Amino acid sequence: MSRSDSAPRVPIAAIAAVLGGAAVCAAAVAWRRRASGVIASRRTAFGRARVIDTHDDEGEPIRVLSVSGTYQSATYLGDRYTEPVFPYMLAYDHAFDDGASVRSILMIGGGGYAYPKHLVATRPEARIDVVEVDPVITELARKYFFLNRLIADYDLAATGRLGIVCADGRAFLDAHDGAHAYDAVLNDAFAGGTPVASLMSEAAARSIRGNLTDGGAYLTNVVSALAGPQADLLDDVTMTIGRVFAHVYVIPGSPDEPTVPDNNVVIATDAARRFVGAVEVRAATSARPASEAFGDGVPVNAVDGMERTRL
Repeated sequence: MSRSDSAPRVPIAAIAAVLGGAAVCAAAVAWRRRASGVIASRRTAFGRARVIDTHDDEGEPIRVLSVSGTYQSATYLGDRYTEPVFPYMLAYDHAFDDGASVRSILMIGGGGYAYPKHLVATRPEARIDVVEVDPVITELARKYFFLNRLIADYDLAATGRLGIVCADGRAFLDAHDGAHAYDAVLNDAFAGGTPVASLMSEAAARSIRGNLTDGGAYLTNVVSALAGPQADLLDDVTMTIGRVFAHVYVIPGSPDEPTVPDNNVVIATDAARRFVGAVEVRAATSARPASEAFGDGVPVNAVDGMERTRL
């Protein structure tokens, strides 16, 4: 969480996407009504953070991180602590599609470390560096979202498979531009419910490209409609990064409701790759606004101080 980077943010208006369609907003309200209480409260760079114990629609105990009234992250309790509560997080696994060799990953935005926990538990060949600007958020993740348990259970201090960097995401990218160190860069950074502006520009896309290995992929979460008047953000993102990368794809969050904002994952790469369920909106020789691709529904075929923290 930061001026320019933060943990994964799930605005209330977008939770329907991550929990399953139009019922999301109602589910979010229900979670709050069922909350058994705030178990921790801390001031962060983006407002008051609260850790809340509640349960999902099936009665499964979960823990939610809320910052300034916006759900940021969630975790299951007990042995399921590495499983993402929000299904859209699993879309980042598309980085591994088509048999790509993905061993080094950078994630901008830590939050409750939901995806890094999943990655460590399911991809033993991979290592991930997580850039989170707000040390309070990482402290909460360690204590309440089982980050310390993950480090112990998977012996991460010895293996080096997880790196934690307290830094501004854009500054980190610029400091390592040209290093080509990562097979995938994942962006789930928001400031409250708003995408981080410093990561939305063409210059940022070029810096991201400079951090990727040949054929590497950039995946970013874009909360937007696929078509219609609320699709402007998706169009802006895909057209901007399409000026830098040869291929841009969209994995739609709610393909059956293209005019409803949802969590969509945009993938950019210089390699012609196949991503399951993705629609290509920018090819090497042509480009179009993403909303044109989804207007009639989903198409068929269809720096200093930036050291890794000691764990």
